[in-house]
Formats: sequence, structure tokens, C-alpha cells
Amino acid sequence: MVSSDTLYVGALLTTRLQDSQPVRHIVFIGETGVGKSSIINLIEDRSQPARVNNDAVPCTTEFTPYTITLQSQQYLLWDTPGLDGGPFEFFRGTERKLKKFLRKKFLQQELHLLVYCFKAGRSKRYTQKYYDRFCLPTRKANVPVVFAVTFLERHQPTMDDWWKDNGNKLGMHCDGHACISALFRSPRASESRKAMCDLIAGQCRRQRAGGERYFENEGCTIA
Repeated sequence: MVSSDTLYVGALLTTRLQDSQPVRHIVFIGETGVGKSSIINLIEDRSQPARVNNDAVPCTTEFTPYTITLQSQQYLLWDTPGLDGGPFEFFRGTERKLKKFLRKKFLQQELHLLVYCFKAGRSKRYTQKYYDRFCLPTRKANVPVVFAVTFLERHQPTMDDWWKDNGNKLGMHCDGHACISALFRSPRASESRKAMCDLIAGQCRRQRAGGERYFENEGCTIA
């Protein structure tokens, strides 16, 4: 669930950063193990700012913000629990909690970009399912949605060639994409970090008007 401590920390960070300039909020979503935390590590260009786990046990169990600055613009990167946490108790109801979190950020005008992370080669049935449940409503609410396609460290000749071969076959629309390796020590880490930073800087923008009914009918009442 979204703990009161997490929301307080996020609000406190936002308040402090807003003293200098408006902060833009970016929310990373995706299944367990697609590399959301690793992508945040990569963007931060540090080895361990966000907790990662190579095992089957999910490592992100709360909505956790990380602060970064890109091109003089300040951001909060929100790491979120995996959408398919399996049998683990703390992942029950994750989809409902994520919808409630997104609606809360949206109503606070703190949802500037949604990053949908998924593995290259993942079954279209699974990627489409979460696209339909989260990305489509977000785009209809005038919030940009981008894709981060992971596990491409061995793709040849370039990582973006995967998109050239597969992008049109996905049946999913986005405002931008990055084909990357989220492994911090990968030979393609620098290239991947630049792709993600360029994607964020190019697509993250001030929240537009409209979309007030965003996840309103999903049982996402905001106290």
C-alpha cells in the first residue's frame, strides 16, 4: 500500500524542490523483474540508489521516490511495486493500489510522465494487458506515456533495431520509447542512460487540463 510515510516524504521532497523550480513527477510501472529499479539506478548513474534484486522475489514493495536533475530540470522518479508479484502477500491488490496512487498524483497535478517498462520478447498478451489497464487511461487523461524496453544488451546490431522490427507489431501506442539494457555494468549502459534521459527530457511536460475522471470508476476514492 502507499504508506503515509512515503506520501509525506514525497510531499516534503516536492516542497523543498519547488523552492527553486517546479518538480516533474515520473512514475515507472511494469511487471516484476522487468528492471524498473535498475532503470532508475541507470538514470541516476549510481550503482545502488534504488534497491534491485536478481532473484524471483520482488524487491520494490512500496511507492518510492528518487530525486534527480537533468538539464537543470528537477524530477521525482517513482519506483512502484511489480504488477505481477505472484503469491507474495504484500503484492495482493497491487493494481488497485497503483491506480489509487496514480489518481492521487494526477489530481495533485503531479503526474507528468508514465514510463511503461517491459522485457523485449515478452508475450504480447501480458504487455497488452497492462497497457490496456494503465497506459490507455493515462493517455486519455492527456498524460504522456513512454515505453522502456529492457533486456536488449545482446541485441544486434543496435538495441533500437528491436523497435524497428517489433514496434509496429505491438499494437500499443506511445509518445516515445527507449530500447535499453538496464544492467549498470553493461557495455551499453552509457548508451542506455542517454536514451532514457533524452526520453524523459523530451516527453515529460506540464500536466494538461482534462481527464478528471481518471480511474474515478475503479474504486480509487482519495481520502
